[in-house]
Amino acid sequence: MLDSAEAADVGLVDHVVDDGALIAEAEKMAIRLSRGPTRAYGEIRRIFSRSLGQPFESQLEDEAQGLIRAASSTDAREGIMAFVEKRKPSFQGR
Repeated sequence: MLDSAEAADVGLVDHVVDDGALIAEAEKMAIRLSRGPTRAYGEIRRIFSRSLGQPFESQLEDEAQGLIRAASSTDAREGIMAFVEKRKPSFQGR
């Protein structure tokens, strides 16, 4: 068993918050995620959910197809343009 500080030290967690701040931090994280590339997040979830139930070669093909779908989205273009223009992206879920 590890306490939260030990879990952070060994890299098992990204953030540790006090119990009283948990709800506020969770809300901030939810808002941050909702402003991200939600279609790409959906592709990641879909790929992960199928990963243990298919052969390795099928998983690689699924990942390649997911990358094609994500890379051809409006949000992907927005992410690239924001990077080039050195600004924060404004993702629309498209």
